[in-house]
Amino acid sequence: MVSFEDFPETFDNRFFFSLKRTSEIKVLEVADDDSPAYVKNVFNSDLFDYSVQDISNINYSSIPNVDFLVLNQIRQYDENFQSVIMEYVNQGGSVLMIPSN
Repeated sequence: MVSFEDFPETFDNRFFFSLKRTSEIKVLEVADDDSPAYVKNVFNSDLFDYSVQDISNINYSSIPNVDFLVLNQIRQYDENFQSVIMEYVNQGGSVLMIPSN
């Protein structure tokens, strides 16, 4: 409930909200072997369906099925990976790119 007190208005100042629980947000992290694991700590919650894949052994078919894609310090990738990511972004996908040093 949100309530507003605003003189001289004394009626209809309470607003009630309910939040509908939605399904978990599907998050996929694509990382190198030596990428830090702090992304996992951020998404370690029952609100997220978190998974991680190594860039050297990635399943391209899993990318279009996620809600949020994290590219964690990937140093090298091939043209196929770039094409899949561009397609994902063009279809409205959300990407967080964490650059490497």
